[in-house]
Amino acid sequence: MLWIDSKTKAALFRHCRIGDALWIGKVYKDPANGEAIPFQFGVHQYLMFFQSPLTAAGEDADLLRETANVWANGHQPCRASRLIKFCRADSEDDALFRPEKWELDHSHQIFQFAETLGEVVALHSEQCSSTAQYYYVAATDGLHKMYQRIFKRLNRTILRGRFFELQGLGETFYGYQKISG
Repeated sequence: MLWIDSKTKAALFRHCRIGDALWIGKVYKDPANGEAIPFQFGVHQYLMFFQSPLTAAGEDADLLRETANVWANGHQPCRASRLIKFCRADSEDDALFRPEKWELDHSHQIFQFAETLGEVVALHSEQCSSTAQYYYVAATDGLHKMYQRIFKRLNRTILRGRFFELQGLGETFYGYQKISG
């Protein structure tokens, strides 16, 4: 799973007890890949990944520039930015980022799940305070709307207005910038 092997995954979830309806672990930092935060919602375990766009592009600045031209109308992320992705921790590689493969057990829990995602991003923002920008690509239009609500609410509450939405990034690529000062 991306850069988390089964041994590391087991270590990340070692403090999570079976039966905990909600649990958020600590930020795991891997200097070569970025950060990951384990969390549990209901009976399922998840991982949220935070990776620099340059690392995601295989340290290929030209590929990053080309990708930004296509996905983000030429907007170039700063070095202190992170792409955000999350998935079920038990997902196989072919279903990692295909949300239809790991829907919630009860669809009415979507708002609680969204709150949990927001808390994980807030934890990253606090623990990795040098991160200046966050980006995501929504797999579906519904997920995009959910992510927008998450970040707006998060910014009004836990993050206390420290971010603003980056505009004009394209139809599938979205981002938030930390306000300096």
